[in-house]
Amino acid sequence: MGRPPTPPPRKHQRTAASAGKAFGTSSDDEGGEPSASMGASSSAPNDQSNVDHGAVQQHVLTTVLRDGSGEEVTSMRVSLAFGSFFYMPLSIFAILYHCKFGCRLVPKGIRRRAAYEALGTLEGFKLHTITIKNADPDQPVKNANPDQKVKLTVLMRDGPELEAMRANLQERLGLTKKPILPIPEPLMCYSVMMLGCMPLEQLSGAVFQEMLPIITGVDFESLPVATSKGVRRMPYGELCRVAKKWARDLCRYTTNVRNRNKMLGMATRCYIAYTKECHAKENTPADLDLEGKIAKEMLKDGVFSSRLLLGIRKPEFKLLLKHLTFMIKDNKDEGIRTYMRNLSKHLFKQS
Repeated sequence: MGRPPTPPPRKHQRTAASAGKAFGTSSDDEGGEPSASMGASSSAPNDQSNVDHGAVQQHVLTTVLRDGSGEEVTSMRVSLAFGSFFYMPLSIFAILYHCKFGCRLVPKGIRRRAAYEALGTLEGFKLHTITIKNADPDQPVKNANPDQKVKLTVLMRDGPELEAMRANLQERLGLTKKPILPIPEPLMCYSVMMLGCMPLEQLSGAVFQEMLPIITGVDFESLPVATSKGVRRMPYGELCRVAKKWARDLCRYTTNVRNRNKMLGMATRCYIAYTKECHAKENTPADLDLEGKIAKEMLKDGVFSSRLLLGIRKPEFKLLLKHLTFMIKDNKDEGIRTYMRNLSKHLFKQS
């Protein structure tokens, strides 16, 4: 799960032009594209990624879709910017594209909505519209109506590349073995959060219930999760609440530590301690906690920051730290937002 997938061969890529999509130059539509700078996602409105399926207006272009540097936007470039994610909002993808290639996904003069629609025609990707709540019930916003529903269009993987990623996910969670062994709670939280680079306020049990089965082919509600209180199965609503709290707690803890190398070192020590315990007590060669008892005790004791890191490998944790800033963009703590944004910038420069 921690490695970005191999992009599809270039000869199989389709461009926006090959699908017959045209792009207008309406400055009104173009001007609202979220900035591709690291902190710009917090200003993007909820409806900025909705796709306009109506007719493209005046000033139609007949050329292929090109980014701000003049490069053709192909499925290979989209896949590279997508990294290991299965799906994400179009606004977040525009930012990640800028982080990867150093230019705007949609240059000035191109209708943003029509360009976004074209992304869904590329080989290995498609668009999907989900319904989200207007506010996060776990973090209420003043004057927001938590019962109001809005539409959000996400870009998701499709085809053979998705099938390969599904297989990797199932192997990582131990779903290819029978019986399925309990999954440490932090690893489960990491797994569902890293499926889609979604802002926390847009996530809900309903979103998990809709997206997770269709994108992974896995019924997460049926999976055994090792918690500090024992092994249990979590409905999507509970899984979403637990995962969002875990992400916020992790950001708070990371900000307090203020040392990325120390955090990465803790992840390594936690993983090694867990696998050693599994080997010693279960006499297994890998992290096989047959009844979830080892995870339960480590989560209870909190040794090696296990309540946040248990089961997560160092490369996976580094990948998470790189992207958490996009998930917590509406966090009310400015200090946390600033630190996580700067940490993300540094990790993107390293990659």
